[in-house]
Amino acid sequence: MLQHCQQDNNNDNKEILPVKRLSPVDQVFLWLEKRQQPMHVGGLQLFRFPDDAGDDYVARLADQLRAETVVTPPFNLKLTSKFGQPGWTEDKELDLEHHFRLKPCQPPVASASYCPWCPPSTAT
Repeated sequence: MLQHCQQDNNNDNKEILPVKRLSPVDQVFLWLEKRQQPMHVGGLQLFRFPDDAGDDYVARLADQLRAETVVTPPFNLKLTSKFGQPGWTEDKELDLEHHFRLKPCQPPVASASYCPWCPPSTAT
């Protein structure tokens, strides 16, 4: 079922966006999530340089990834509330820089557990 809510885009114009109810699985994740028990998902990717990689290889790769600005559902949705009921609505001001970060690890990195941005409990 779709509901509608008003989104304030930091000006006087208010846009009405549809709100999609959370699935039962999403509701359980939201209910279980606590500061001590985060339920959100992140990813850490480890790469090897190609043999012919130049000094600017990582910068060019990051620029190429940042150039992809089309974000499709469910990745363009944010949690919102309508009459106290949580739901999903499209995030018209999605900040990709917040979600894409380039953090080089010091070599040699044989496992994700060696990287300080990956908690030991989640490293595989």
